[in-house]
Amino acid sequence: MSEGKKIQEAWAWGTKMLAEKGLELPQLEAEVLLRAVLNLERAAFYARLTDFMSAEDFELYQQKLFARLEGWPSQYLTGRQEFMSLSFLVNQDVLIPRPESELLVELALELLKDKKGKDYPVLELCTGSGAILISLLHYLPSLTGIGTDISLKALRVAEQNAFRHGVQERVSFLAGDLFQPLREKMAGHKFDLILANPPYIPTKTIQTLQREVRLYEPKLALDGGEDGLDFYRRIVKEAASFLDEGGIIMLEIGSDQGESVPELLRQSGIFSRVEVVLDLARLPRVVVGYCN
Repeated sequence: MSEGKKIQEAWAWGTKMLAEKGLELPQLEAEVLLRAVLNLERAAFYARLTDFMSAEDFELYQQKLFARLEGWPSQYLTGRQEFMSLSFLVNQDVLIPRPESELLVELALELLKDKKGKDYPVLELCTGSGAILISLLHYLPSLTGIGTDISLKALRVAEQNAFRHGVQERVSFLAGDLFQPLREKMAGHKFDLILANPPYIPTKTIQTLQREVRLYEPKLALDGGEDGLDFYRRIVKEAASFLDEGGIIMLEIGSDQGESVPELLRQSGIFSRVEVVLDLARLPRVVVGYCN
């Protein structure tokens, strides 16, 4: 395809390329990549379809299309992912926020809706991009939060997202393994709510995941150990030291962990009530534990 093409022609060409590769939504994906190159919101994109692209923009569009054809997730190519109607920065240092994880945020928002105007400290473990914690702080301006992650690179992304959504004064990100940075820097600190979407894919199962996930998303954020429960065991074991009286823990789980993870909470003796919440597909998605 030669230089000096109109936006609509470049879009049609990209759609054809992706369709021939068998992608499920080629027209939409071609649009998303092209809008990222042109830095256009959707309405502006449609209003400018007959405008000509520069040679530099078209070359960049080609690069992104070819990378997508190789299997790169479109979110890493655009550097953006929408979550809870907010736009988050993402790169290969963080797991791409999934729509299923919005249930965790929605449940927390429902729990916290009566806490407006009150100081209600929230902790998120394995925060990654910070999408879950930052969404909570965005929609409930009275909240304060702490996010921990073992990856310094992931925390840099989370910090950028906090500034992006104007919550940087109400959130702190600490580097370390689960509760470790809290033990070292905030000994004795208690939380009313602890959230986590930890790695939960069994190690051997990772090789069976979609190519886009297996090759490009950080294994550190996927690998949950031999049976996928390593992080849940550790979180449940240590949670009592960091949950305030009457505190609540919310854990996102894999769809096949609707019995194993709740059982870990029940056996701990920490939680007086344990609930499993189903997602829109009627699959187990979140486990909620209410502290004694």
